[in-house]
Amino acid sequence: MTKKWTITQNIIATILQAWALFFLYFFTDSIFSRLGGALHEGIVSQSNINYVKMFGVYNTYYLSGILAGYGGLAMLYDKKWGWLASIAASLTFMVFMLMSARTGLTGNATGKAGSNFISYFIAGFAFAAMAIVLTLKPFRVKYQPTFLNWVAIAGVIIILLIDKQYISQ
Repeated sequence: MTKKWTITQNIIATILQAWALFFLYFFTDSIFSRLGGALHEGIVSQSNINYVKMFGVYNTYYLSGILAGYGGLAMLYDKKWGWLASIAASLTFMVFMLMSARTGLTGNATGKAGSNFISYFIAGFAFAAMAIVLTLKPFRVKYQPTFLNWVAIAGVIIILLIDKQYISQ
């Protein structure tokens, strides 16, 4: 792989790591600020809070963030599973962002999510571009994926999407 492709790989790996940190921090902060507001307003009491149930509801997002962080870190060290995880994380976040953008575009979202649909589209297409770049020939030659590797990527994405749509509700 040429130096240009190695630099491209490292840039994508760094973007995925930064995204994972940003996403996990602000997602957790959002949950706790909403929870704090509900406690302050008296909507819920401290004894009614079940953190295990909360993790069950939000586990898809945490797993996706961890996948992106792992993929970016492992890809910096030229690990095949890091490359595969990076593709899976990019495709997963692409789907999440485009679904959020669609919700905002159709007017089904309220508040901040409804007004940010353009940024969701841009982020979704950025994740799609990263996934496409990672599947180009120089990367396929370097990592030599097998059919089972592609099945693993599809399996991770399908499991996360099923979890988001049916389990985490």
